[in-house]
Amino acid sequence: MEIVPQKGHEYHFFDDGKVTMSRHSIAKVVDIITPEQAKYIPIDYIHNEWLETPITNLYDVWIAEIDSHRQTSSFRVFNGSDTKPGSPWLYSEDTDFFVKCSISDYDDNDVWFVRTVRGKWFSLNTVGTWMAGLLDVTGKLYDELLSYESE
Repeated sequence: MEIVPQKGHEYHFFDDGKVTMSRHSIAKVVDIITPEQAKYIPIDYIHNEWLETPITNLYDVWIAEIDSHRQTSSFRVFNGSDTKPGSPWLYSEDTDFFVKCSISDYDDNDVWFVRTVRGKWFSLNTVGTWMAGLLDVTGKLYDELLSYESE
């Protein structure tokens, strides 16, 4: 499991989890909250138009995103996680924190990260369907990218 990002620190961010320079930005951590606190963060969820009961808070966005990223008998993601139908393949069903970042060259809105099934940090689609990406808190992905690009 990766370390918890530090408030006020900057980390590498890769849009859609694709580790390329064209998908690279810098994310600054502006807040870190618990799952319980996330229940009180209002969100105008992008997918509410399709839901019977609108999602109005950050915690419920996380739950909805877990449910929309589950293994099925006809769609399986092989990434080292459980491949049984019903198992999540992206967002973990348990996160210790919600990490709020500012990524000015990516989006004007706050970008929120939670744990993945592999213990990394991936952002939630909150107010836009484009807000999915990987937070590189160790710098290893960025270093690998630089090494690869210098070959």
